[in-house]
Amino acid sequence: MIAALSLPRSPTRLLWRPVAAFLDLMKQGLIDRAAPGRRYRIPIHAGAGIEDQILTLRADPDHPGHHAPQRDGLGQLHGLLGLDALFERADAQVRAAQSRPALGSVRALATWPAAGNW
Repeated sequence: MIAALSLPRSPTRLLWRPVAAFLDLMKQGLIDRAAPGRRYRIPIHAGAGIEDQILTLRADPDHPGHHAPQRDGLGQLHGLLGLDALFERADAQVRAAQSRPALGSVRALATWPAAGNW
């Protein structure tokens, strides 16, 4: 175990989600590298909401032909549409549906046709 802990490790790097999405769009050819200075809005659907960030394509003066995204100010968070809130609403709907008598229960089957539910 000590030998495993002493193995050389690569440095940990933090990659921000909008930058990762931007780099993937560049890799797919969906961002024109010939247009440095162009701004792109990158929305990310996250747990707390829609994270909205504007990134600008910049050419690296020290490395010809290399382009990278640059953050253009603070992003915004639109919290009403977050995945956490959607999951909570879905869970509430499932719990509400489970609290009603199920159609497959004996009581529901016995009373269902009599109530004119055909």
